[in-house]
Amino acid sequence: MTAPPTENSNTRAARGDTIASSTTARQARPAPSKAEAQFAVLEQTYPRWRIRRRSTGMWTATRVVAPTAAQSAAGLQRYLLLPTLDALAAALVEQFVIAQTVR
Repeated sequence: MTAPPTENSNTRAARGDTIASSTTARQARPAPSKAEAQFAVLEQTYPRWRIRRRSTGMWTATRVVAPTAAQSAAGLQRYLLLPTLDALAAALVEQFVIAQTVR
């Protein structure tokens, strides 16, 4: 005796059956803005910095771990304040290079 054929999503789709999944039943979220996406990337790329936008529109980054004396002497800052997210991203790249080359 053979087992009856099993049904999967392909056979149901071929018959025209549809099953609402939880992902299709949810409403689609709007795509994040460029600034939101860039902010998320910066947070993930620079976990040693707490990045925020002030009510004035300025962007800040505060280093979670204080720089060593040698890093401070080389220009590693504890706090950054810049007018745009692009400017902050550029400054964080510079700060990252200092942190990686000076211990």
